[in-house]
Amino acid sequence: SNLVRLQWLIVIALGQWVVITLLIIERSSLYDQLQSFANNDNGGNLKSSLKSFVENDIEGGYVHDPSYISRMHSIPMEGGKKIYNGVAATLMLNAPQWFQRRYSTMIANVLLNTPNDWAVQVFFADSGQSQHGLNINSGIAKFNATHERLIFTPIPEELLKEKGLRKRLLYMTDKWIWTQMVAERVLVFTGNGVICSNSKLSLLDGSIQTKLFDHFDYIGSPWRSHWGVGGDGSISYRNRTAMIDAINFQPNIENRKDDDYFVRTMGNMNKKLGYEKYRIATKEATHIFAGVKNITDKNGPPIVVSGTASHISQEDRDALLSLCYEVKNIFPSLHNPNCFGAKPNGEKCAETICALKDPRERPGGC
Repeated sequence: SNLVRLQWLIVIALGQWVVITLLIIERSSLYDQLQSFANNDNGGNLKSSLKSFVENDIEGGYVHDPSYISRMHSIPMEGGKKIYNGVAATLMLNAPQWFQRRYSTMIANVLLNTPNDWAVQVFFADSGQSQHGLNINSGIAKFNATHERLIFTPIPEELLKEKGLRKRLLYMTDKWIWTQMVAERVLVFTGNGVICSNSKLSLLDGSIQTKLFDHFDYIGSPWRSHWGVGGDGSISYRNRTAMIDAINFQPNIENRKDDDYFVRTMGNMNKKLGYEKYRIATKEATHIFAGVKNITDKNGPPIVVSGTASHISQEDRDALLSLCYEVKNIFPSLHNPNCFGAKPNGEKCAETICALKDPRERPGGC
């Protein structure tokens, strides 16, 4: 009858209303959690926000969101911990705030250009200027909420007291940091370098690993030290075991820069052994990894770019900026409308460029 039909329609409508209400509540809860991260700059603290949203693994010192499910493939486990194929690692100590502002973009660049079986590991101090750098980058908390492979490893208080918060080399040549790396293959990165998404070789398809990383224990960007062998270590690939072996063989008591120390020490270990057990990158390999000269559309940009490339021509720099757009995260931008567009004003543009100002107006540099 019509009455029965009406009753059934009412029941169905009520059921749909209940389902929709539950969905709204669920979405609202997630929105509130994400909004707390977005408001982090307003007196919030990233560390406390993470505690409310993620799980802390006390044993390993790692922080991650346990609810994240790998969208690409599952990562094998051993002893309750994930086995990563590699790790991109960075060290966040005290740094000027203008430098710390690039932290979110820096991590996003690495997350974008590494596969899901590579972790991204951030070593940090949970106080002072190091913690401040995390607090002012609310994007990092959002990445942590959606990427299980983004791992935060706090530096022990006793190590901070011993080494301070300013000299990166003291940590990069300390055994503790290498024993804490979550994988054997390590890509060290900093805010002074980027991975070029348009490079012909990529970690995403495994071509970098098979054609370059698997053949060396250390490879950095081109430099003049050590006859070009090894490379600058600001953004570099390293083998975890090789680094630990070097520290055990000859600790860095002279406080050399970590790249110079490791290349020198691995060379000394090879001499003592009588053969090349520790594979240091050739000069040619460093140029494949991070060479910034003679860049063309056919060859593409290098895998990574380190520093401001001050030694190359204006033409090479233009090509580099065109093919590795990520480099613009390092270079200051000419954002004044007088410096670009259909009708630029050279005189007005010059007034906005720090380097062209009176030295008395830029005591802190540019």
